[in-house]
Amino acid sequence: MSKTMTGPLPKLTLTSEEIRDMMVRIFAKSPGTYNFINFVRQFSQVLIEKNFGFKAEPNTIYDGEIIFGDQAIVREIIWALIIERNLTVVGLVVRANGPFSQ
Repeated sequence: MSKTMTGPLPKLTLTSEEIRDMMVRIFAKSPGTYNFINFVRQFSQVLIEKNFGFKAEPNTIYDGEIIFGDQAIVREIIWALIIERNLTVVGLVVRANGPFSQ
């Protein structure tokens, strides 16, 4: 028997670098303009689907978003990507050997 947890996910167990790598993969997979809240939802959904990045309770199905503290980390990484000129307000910047190159 399983239970569904609706609401914030448990605190992430990923390092900032692991979060950044996952974010880069999401941006590379579907480049475009992002609303922060929608990106957080998409990022959270990827974590839930992979059952990765947080300590899941046994027999529990999660349905929610990352907690506010983890959202702050995601926001800081987005700003770092913008400052590095790898991400723009319009979308993704793809450069040879850059974080978004295939």
